[in-house]
Amino acid sequence: MSNSRIEKIRQECTRDEEIQLLREYLRNGFPDDNSKLSGNLRQYRALAADLYEQDGLILHKNRILIPSGLRKDILFRIHEGHLGMDKCKALARSAVFWPGINNDIENTVGRCPTCNMIRNKQAAEPLMPHPIPVKPYQKVGADVFTIHGKDYLLVVDCLSKFPEYVQLMSKSAECIIQHLQDIFLRHGISETLVADNDPFSSFA
Repeated sequence: MSNSRIEKIRQECTRDEEIQLLREYLRNGFPDDNSKLSGNLRQYRALAADLYEQDGLILHKNRILIPSGLRKDILFRIHEGHLGMDKCKALARSAVFWPGINNDIENTVGRCPTCNMIRNKQAAEPLMPHPIPVKPYQKVGADVFTIHGKDYLLVVDCLSKFPEYVQLMSKSAECIIQHLQDIFLRHGISETLVADNDPFSSFA
């Protein structure tokens, strides 16, 4: 996200009454009585452990909380590439947040004529099963997943289905290769590694 856009969000936060109340509650504590909280503030209270201020912004974990006045524009930018429902949600999860954002994305994509046209034309691809290996760690599958803001590398032996995972300091190619080497040193070097997309096509 560009510096100019972040500055625009920061300025809009100062004009958003709900975010100003949220900022006050994060500093001084939420009221004990939920009936005193209106709008999204009840949801924010439930998320308070993961909300924090930084440089004039409020973040939910590593995602910027978007003021209501900018959400329509952010939805447009998330959807402008017509990436489809799942990829739009993944893009949002990487950068922005507000209560109900998934529903807003679903409504935006669901009403889009272009997305609906593409969806109707796409034929389902038949499943292509992989041959079963004859020995452990001859063939492995690998992927990266994120839980509670932390990234992990998962490696699964395709014969035994035994999983092994390790926390990543970064999703760079160098970091992932080092962990794969450590795993292969313990179990033997695999003949085939099956993976898809990010981060195995990632930056060095």
